[in-house]
Amino acid sequence: MIDEKIFIVAFVENWEIFKTYKEIIKINNEQVNDYRFLIKEKKFSKVNEDNLLNEITTLNNKLSNTKRELIKKNKKLEKMATKDQLTNAFNRRYFYEKIKEEIKRSKRLNYNITLVMIDLDNFKKVNDTLGHDKGDELLKNFTKVCSDNLRKDFDYIFRFGGDEFLILLTNCDEKLADKIIKRINNEFKRFTEISSISYGRIKLPLNNDIEIERYIKIADKRMYEQKNKKK
Repeated sequence: MIDEKIFIVAFVENWEIFKTYKEIIKINNEQVNDYRFLIKEKKFSKVNEDNLLNEITTLNNKLSNTKRELIKKNKKLEKMATKDQLTNAFNRRYFYEKIKEEIKRSKRLNYNITLVMIDLDNFKKVNDTLGHDKGDELLKNFTKVCSDNLRKDFDYIFRFGGDEFLILLTNCDEKLADKIIKRINNEFKRFTEISSISYGRIKLPLNNDIEIERYIKIADKRMYEQKNKKK
């Protein structure tokens, strides 16, 4: 809910900058048109010409500054729309956009996609015994471990909520996925003696009209089966 409110505030702020940018463009275009008309009609003195040129230069500078600010705000807005604010993992909303792109690409290039659902073991115990700050730190450490062990622009980690994450592995079958997750788990254990991970994975078919929720549920079920075996 907090992320949603922050996103709305940022969007409104961005929209105000965009309106200012459009207004400056309009004024700038009007000034240029006036200048062209006066040149054509030869109805202005050298002083008026210099003044008008100075106004146009000032507006152009203001236009450039506003454009840079707009680009900066757009990048910030894009990040807020796709990233989890605590861990900097991608958020659940963005997963449903990204998976559509990756499914199309996998069909075109004929490679596998594997989804891995992950839950941090004993996360509640970490919060209860060490405090929520330590719990937040653990979530951030886990995300960093994943990011360090995933291929940039090929694999993606998404925070689905709480201590549950989904990893999207492209051009990867289940056997390779097991190796990747084992490596992540071993490195993650260096940050904690209490927690480890449980996971479930599923390779997506290359068929048309994949019901993605069905496969997420399968991976989720396998993850909880593994988790229950540890109890």
